[in-house]
Amino acid sequence: MRARIRPVRAFAGTGVKAANGALSEMIPFLSRRAWPARRAFTLAALGGALGLALAAGALVPRRAGRREEGGPNEVLLLLTNALHTDIGLPATPMVRRRFAFLKAVGIPVDHPGLSHLLVGWGGRRFYPNNGTPERIGLGGLLASVTADASVLRFAPLADLGGEWAGRRSLLMSDEGLEALVAFVEDTLERDRAGAPAPLNHPGIIESDHFYKARPVFNAAFGCNVWVARGLAEAGIATGRWTPLPQPLFLSLDGPRPGNSAAEARRSDSPPRP
Repeated sequence: MRARIRPVRAFAGTGVKAANGALSEMIPFLSRRAWPARRAFTLAALGGALGLALAAGALVPRRAGRREEGGPNEVLLLLTNALHTDIGLPATPMVRRRFAFLKAVGIPVDHPGLSHLLVGWGGRRFYPNNGTPERIGLGGLLASVTADASVLRFAPLADLGGEWAGRRSLLMSDEGLEALVAFVEDTLERDRAGAPAPLNHPGIIESDHFYKARPVFNAAFGCNVWVARGLAEAGIATGRWTPLPQPLFLSLDGPRPGNSAAEARRSDSPPRP
């Protein structure tokens, strides 16, 4: 009678089970009864690591361009929701002239009541459909997290000032404002004739409009990182990685070269487009 040969994988499986059992006895944390504790520990560890990364991103400075400190131009940072920050460019003659193409889509850049031109950057599938989840869908959400084409949103702003936590005022020189405007212009995607390419979309409100932009958007290097890069071009130091508004605003308060150009103040009344 031939002896029955057991498959190698059976012995391997038995050995693994035995080893797991022995380890579970020696280290109670590995037993099945400890799985809830393991999950809690893993979540706490991931949360702690993310918190440290955000703190480091806010405190480690991004290299800023050499610009004249301070100046007559009040640039605004506006926290429009818990995740998104917009830039408010002051409606100086230079800004009105450089963004005159917006008149073609109904944005009144020449209006005497215009105090700032609001500019925001985001994912093309998510940002224009903000507030309408049924239009975004799972595909749009995944695209924002991984890689999505981008857009710039422009809207007129009549700033009412005041003191509220989502408003920061940065005083900038003419040279710094010129660099910031050039940064925004460089973000625009252009057609074959070199003109900015508007997006065929109704906008979030009646007075705004979206334009196709670049580079590719993803959540880890999204709108708040884009704002930080623009401020660095203008000579205002920020954190190296600021994916959320909180580390971005925190980095503006840090004692580092370039922040003396930013006179930050908080405000109380929300902006009205």
